[in-house]
Amino acid sequence: MSERERSPYLGALILLLSIVAVYNVYNIVLYIGNMGGLKASDFFLHMKMLIFLTFFMVLIFIFKNLIYKLKSEK
Repeated sequence: MSERERSPYLGALILLLSIVAVYNVYNIVLYIGNMGGLKASDFFLHMKMLIFLTFFMVLIFIFKNLIYKLKSEK
């Protein structure tokens, strides 16, 4: 069984987090370009969310590789 078949929910979670991250980047670009009616508080909210999502996806990547490595050593 391949790694992809063992964790379909993890792939869906990463896809969902990536979509939310792209939405945050879109809003940040709108604020920087003064194209949207975003306030500074919205800008900082989207920046915090983007940093959190990036950190969370890196943690998922690290733990997924760590668990896979530990399982393959058995």
